[in-house]
Amino acid sequence: MKYLENFSNTIYKTMSARFTASRRMKRSRDASKVCEAMFSASIIAISLIALQNPQKEVADMISAFTIILSTFLLVLSLLFSGLNYDKRMENYHACGNELNRLYRLIKHDINVLCDEEQEKKEIDYINQYEEILSKYNLNQTSFDYQYALLGDTDKHPLKWLWFQVRYYIFDVYLLYWTIAIVPTVGVVWYFLRYLVY
Repeated sequence: MKYLENFSNTIYKTMSARFTASRRMKRSRDASKVCEAMFSASIIAISLIALQNPQKEVADMISAFTIILSTFLLVLSLLFSGLNYDKRMENYHACGNELNRLYRLIKHDINVLCDEEQEKKEIDYINQYEEILSKYNLNQTSFDYQYALLGDTDKHPLKWLWFQVRYYIFDVYLLYWTIAIVPTVGVVWYFLRYLVY
């Protein structure tokens, strides 16, 4: 085995995890925007329910409920903007690109240099690797790392399915879609019940 082979594998794994984290940030950003839009539409729909209900007590209760939901939406918006999905996505991706360049340089040297020359260059490559990591001052989750390596190893089909479900549903979409859908389902249920009676 060539001298730099193990180190290039380390860089490859980190690079893959950073790209995975970047995609997760993009999905989280998009899901949070859809969540806010759906929640806002639900608040407007609930306000319309108050207009069509002739009983003042019910209309007042619905108005108070929409004020509570609007406050909740404001808090959600502040929380989502504080998570800096765009900046984190860009940083993960930029870090992955720099690691990719370093990985390609090392792979080139593995193919053309002898072990002694590789040994001389290893410290320089380690320093470059550490500089890239410290420059972006972020880290992926352990699940990003495991998911990134999913294609490189033989996984049991059930384990592969669990990784997909966790990546696409639990780690990204579940919370946002719950926040978006629950008020919408409540509004639809109200109008369907109104139409039936």
